[in-house]
Amino acid sequence: MDAQHVLDVVLDMMPEPVVVIEDNGKIVQANVPFGCIAGYAAEECRGENLYDFMAVSALWAGMEAQVRFACREAVVRGARYRNVRPVGALDGGVQQLVVTLPGPQANKDADGSLPDKHRAEGGAQISRERLSQALQASRSAIWQWDLKTNKIVWSEEMWELLGLEDINEAPSAELWASALHPDARKTALDSLLACVDSGAELEVECELQPKFGRSRWVMTRGRALADEYGRVKYYIGTTIDISSRKLLEKQLRDNKERLKYALDAAQAGVWEWNVLTDELLWSEQVWQLYGLEVQSEQLCHQLCVSTVHPEDRVRVSDLIESAAHDRKPALVEYRTVHPDGSVHWLQSQGMPLFDANGKLQRYIGLISDITERKLAELALVSNKERLGQALEASRAGVWEWDIATGENYWSDEIWPLYGLVPYCNEPSFELWASTIIPEDRPRATNSVLAAAGSGSELLVEYRVRYADGSLHWLHSRGKPLRNVHGRLARYIGTIIDITEQKVLERKLKENEERTGFALEATKAGVWEWDLKTDQVKWTDRIWRLYGLEPNSLPSNHKLCQSTVLPEDKETTFTTVLEAANREMEINIEYRVCHPVDGSIHWLACRGMPRLDEDGKLDRYIGTVMDITERKRLDNELRKNERKFRSIFDNAPIAISIEEIESGKLRDVNESWLHLLGYEKDEVLGRNAQDIGLHAGSSEFEAVEAAVKKQERISNRPMLWRKKTGQLVDVLYSSEFIELNDKVFLLVMMVDITLEKVQQQNISHLEQSIAERNMMLQKEVERLQRFLNMISHEYRTPLAIIRTNLDLIKMKHKMGVFTHKEEIVKVERAIARLVEVLEESIQESRISDVNKRSTRQSFSLAEVVNSQVEAFSSIWKERTITFEPCPEEFMIYGEQSEIKFAVFNLLDNARKYSPDGSLIELACAVADDEYAIVISNELMMELSGHDLEMCFEKYHRGQNSVNTAGAGLGLWLVRNIVQQHGGTVTLSKADGNISATVRLPRSCPEAAERSEKNNS
Repeated sequence: MDAQHVLDVVLDMMPEPVVVIEDNGKIVQANVPFGCIAGYAAEECRGENLYDFMAVSALWAGMEAQVRFACREAVVRGARYRNVRPVGALDGGVQQLVVTLPGPQANKDADGSLPDKHRAEGGAQISRERLSQALQASRSAIWQWDLKTNKIVWSEEMWELLGLEDINEAPSAELWASALHPDARKTALDSLLACVDSGAELEVECELQPKFGRSRWVMTRGRALADEYGRVKYYIGTTIDISSRKLLEKQLRDNKERLKYALDAAQAGVWEWNVLTDELLWSEQVWQLYGLEVQSEQLCHQLCVSTVHPEDRVRVSDLIESAAHDRKPALVEYRTVHPDGSVHWLQSQGMPLFDANGKLQRYIGLISDITERKLAELALVSNKERLGQALEASRAGVWEWDIATGENYWSDEIWPLYGLVPYCNEPSFELWASTIIPEDRPRATNSVLAAAGSGSELLVEYRVRYADGSLHWLHSRGKPLRNVHGRLARYIGTIIDITEQKVLERKLKENEERTGFALEATKAGVWEWDLKTDQVKWTDRIWRLYGLEPNSLPSNHKLCQSTVLPEDKETTFTTVLEAANREMEINIEYRVCHPVDGSIHWLACRGMPRLDEDGKLDRYIGTVMDITERKRLDNELRKNERKFRSIFDNAPIAISIEEIESGKLRDVNESWLHLLGYEKDEVLGRNAQDIGLHAGSSEFEAVEAAVKKQERISNRPMLWRKKTGQLVDVLYSSEFIELNDKVFLLVMMVDITLEKVQQQNISHLEQSIAERNMMLQKEVERLQRFLNMISHEYRTPLAIIRTNLDLIKMKHKMGVFTHKEEIVKVERAIARLVEVLEESIQESRISDVNKRSTRQSFSLAEVVNSQVEAFSSIWKERTITFEPCPEEFMIYGEQSEIKFAVFNLLDNARKYSPDGSLIELACAVADDEYAIVISNELMMELSGHDLEMCFEKYHRGQNSVNTAGAGLGLWLVRNIVQQHGGTVTLSKADGNISATVRLPRSCPEAAERSEKNNS
């Protein structure tokens, strides 16, 4: 039976007139006694106004104001007031009111009889049979309690209602109480006795003992009946089964609680707006969404406006008004500013509710916090922008490949990745494959086709070559997309330039190899200690460092102590465990004894803690290194430090140690104090400038600049000031040293006041010696040039003489005694020897200093003509084409040296050209120089390097036709020409080789400067 039917039955069962109304007086339901008094059937009263009935009713006339007041009080209090009981709505407000009105019983005549009018109105009272049926149908019972005799009488329905069908006892208060749940018994009895003591109306809701595992509830209501003296004599009332109502109430509470949890979880709240009265209702969550305390302010239209962000208020108001005007659902998103200044996004959506006549009554809706969604939307927009920027910045592009049609789509970023001009061709599989280098193409294309065939993800790396020849690595990844039928439709993916990554991978591999080499070179090994399993892993190097064979002992933490010296074992073990307990770095040095040879070695063990995914210490990873040599060096260093201290204290020169940044003196020796006349406590902690040791600021600035540049100073003369003010000359030297892991400046000074005078005398003497040495050096160089020239000049005529003498001997043997031609050649060679000898004798008698005074201007034509004639007289069989030099060609220098140079070049042209070939000589002028060009036919190909090597000392050609030579000719020529401020070069063109000599025009000053520079 549903709740509405139960309510109908209960109302009909009530003897008094009872009506259910809305807060405006509109009748929702009425019972039969009410309809009888009103003169209508109960169903006809629905929809009418209670106060209209009361105004025309003789029974209730004059009670309208009292009932209105009682209804308002019940609404305000939310509880029963007098004869009005409020019925709660879902939102906790008042939905309906149950009003009990006085019946005809209240207006009996003095003799106890009803007036005729009232008798007519009560003529339809329910018969006992109908009452019993109603009680059974509504699961109700009636009872009467005689307070004087304490006798209780109840209807038969009470036994079943209380679950006492099997009890064979007379009704009593104790029997009634025994049917109640133990937890509710005391409260119910206390309420009952309190009502009896005061004579008030009785209304108690009690939980009964469970039946068949189900909870049962009853409501007992009773009214006191008094005797003629006003004393309460009876209580008469009803007991109704309200189990269904209690169940509904529990379900309602549960639903309300779940709704609250759902709203809280969804950060949402419920609101209601009465369009007619402009009244608002907010759930607790709405207040929280606006950052306000619940009911902290008057809920009104102005509050709603003020909670909206100022920039959104006009838009929100217009949308709400438009929705209300059009009688449509309202949906709006806006920002609200909390009292703390934070901005939140809200979404409000409301549905319009209409009355029976289709008139808009109110809106009910939901407000939810969409801040996270809005931030996500803004982030999405930002991410899209960043994606485009990221693709460009990371050299990446997006592609799409339609499997069915073979069509390809490439983003703008892809074309340059392939080394292609954008849109130079239609994107296609073939165009893509053509960009891959041949070595990678089969593998890449086969990988893509295999993925497309199986419908799996595409992943391939390959190289492409750009137009400039550079190679680039690309990484292509594609995801398969299927159609509604589950068949592969297309691929969509990205291309990324991973050239830098590949370079890094190669470098990483190289670094790993270098790390391995470094570990091997430093005699270090790697270890790992799993704290959960107590398993220790060593590389083979660590086993050797411990003097053990690999895997020869159990791999636990005791392995680390296996060969440690007894005196180091406890300290090592304690340090390791303490570090593990405190999750700190392990850093310890100890000694081990190799079992085989008994040798002692120092080891350094270092390990770093590693945490698991839960942030707990999981293992240690570290290295072990042999530091035996370092320990030996440390011992030597300590010895050296002691030696340094001894030297520092006892050195005869002044020594100080200064701080780098501040220049403060950290220590000075006795010689320093003696030199400058200070006590140690007067200078320590102060710098030289504060003490006033520097005689000039320039010296201090020079020292300071050297310190900043980390430059050492060696024996720099300086002027320092003693404590007395006397100046002292010192030699200042500085060096950077390291003491206790900190760098200091070590300064050494030597008093050179006396030595300075002596040094001046020594300097003068040294200068004189240096000048004399320079003169001797020049003389040696001159003699060397003389010997070089003589050696070369004598060799050629002697070779001619030797050759012709050999020819004369051969003719004698053959019986030919005519030697005119040979004798002429010998005579010419002897003449050349005599000429050279005379020049050499004259040369040897003149020093370089005097020789410079014999230099003079002379005609270049005279020199060239004489040497051509000399050459032709010796080598008549060789032809020289010669353009005579103009007589005005004048140069400044030694005429004999220039003759030597010209003849030597002609002789080299002869030796390095085919017999009978032509030798050409020409003179020219260009700018401030004269040029002599001697050309001959080239016998073999020469490189530029070979041409340059011809001027090297002792370099000789491999194609000389007369003599192998000494390799000095061209070297002497270059020296002579350079001494005269000129240049000599070799060049080749069209099968000929040319020697070009360039000499400056007659200018004594230029020649002297050139000679001085060459010296």
